[in-house]
Amino acid sequence: MLLGNALHKLHDAEAELGESFRAAAERHADHLGLAHLCQRFAAQCERRAEGLRPLAQRYGARLEGALERRIGEELRSGARRALAKVRPRTSVPGAALLADLRRLYPMAHDCEIGWVLLGEAGHAAHDAGLKAFAEDALPEKQAQIRWIRTTLRESAVQVLVFS
Repeated sequence: MLLGNALHKLHDAEAELGESFRAAAERHADHLGLAHLCQRFAAQCERRAEGLRPLAQRYGARLEGALERRIGEELRSGARRALAKVRPRTSVPGAALLADLRRLYPMAHDCEIGWVLLGEAGHAAHDAGLKAFAEDALPEKQAQIRWIRTTLRESAVQVLVFS
């Protein structure tokens, strides 16, 4: 059954999106509102990824644990901080934010599609828990996408027109 593979793929996509939101929060820590939202979205992604664990076990998929992922993220975070010290800052204000948002947008859409597919699979498999979990995740993911798109549009105006 491919459902286990779909659960694994969505778990990895949510975990990666969460890590990317955390990285964006670190890079833009001086923008408190933006950093706070990125941290909140990261926590949502991590919570959803962890929530897939019992569902995945039911369908024979083994998912990477939160501890392994957190250790990996801490290593990547340390590397990003070290790289930021030696990498020259961009001369265009907001360009880094624009780049982050452009990376986050397709990642969030990939997760959204994964949740839609999982909901349909839950319906077809008569798995009410899987279907409900997927349907609960969708509004949260769609809110993330709306925020990214809105912030991307605002940043594009600032960076591309007024810089």
